[in-house]
Amino acid sequence: IQGRASLIQNIQAVLWLTAFCLVAIWASKSGDVANVMYSWPSVLLLLASACAMVSALLTLLTAAILPNVWRGGRRVDSWTALRKGAYAATVLIYLAFSALLFIWGALTPWAG
Repeated sequence: IQGRASLIQNIQAVLWLTAFCLVAIWASKSGDVANVMYSWPSVLLLLASACAMVSALLTLLTAAILPNVWRGGRRVDSWTALRKGAYAATVLIYLAFSALLFIWGALTPWAG
């Protein structure tokens, strides 16, 4: 379970970084106010939001398997307490960030 949890978190990290990069690219091109106004939301924002939404859903999955990660696997293959703590801290950070984006409506710009 810990190996799969690590894989899920790696996928989440790639999705969050992709979302950040897409928003940064969109922001760098937002100097033309008319273009931003008439093409809202742009493809870049939609892709960034989709990446963030998938990552937020994966965050719920990682939070659900957190007790199993702490329980661990076989003694030889199990993570150290520090690694388990880092995993838990990352889950909490991702949960907080996902909740903040959800409150702001950034996870679904196509809905409004």
